[in-house]
Amino acid sequence: MAQQLMRFISGVIGLLVVSSVVIADQTSVVLSETDDGKTIEVNDAKSVVVKLTGNPSTGYTWLVAKVEGTALQQVGGVQYEAGGGPGVVGAGGTFQATFNVTASGEAKIALEYRRSWEKDKAPAKTFSVTLKVKTKDPPTTAPATAPATQAAEDDKVTG
Repeated sequence: MAQQLMRFISGVIGLLVVSSVVIADQTSVVLSETDDGKTIEVNDAKSVVVKLTGNPSTGYTWLVAKVEGTALQQVGGVQYEAGGGPGVVGAGGTFQATFNVTASGEAKIALEYRRSWEKDKAPAKTFSVTLKVKTKDPPTTAPATAPATQAAEDDKVTG
């Protein structure tokens, strides 16, 4: 009996280890309302997707208020996917904002749930997250001196 229990526990631990490897290797990191206000490490992902619930039939929509830092770049506008199934009118759904990872570093994303015509009113809801992005491949950097400039500098020294 104890031996069976040990095999079971070993199997569960093995699954957890395999699962953590798969999660670390995801190409997209998906964030939701539960991530609001958090600082999250993003390792080796190609993109970050923020999915937030909302209901555009009320006039409200999620808008990207700001993206700080150079680690992420927004891809297109915020997209909406209706919920509630076919033929259901007025049901809420999910708004999705996608950001490509461009470099290692820190990025801050802020979204606001507001009506577009109520510019002077505070948003009904906000979402913000700080991301610490780490990529496998370091960003490529340009040489300190361009080749043509380097040749001109060489001419000054020799000529």
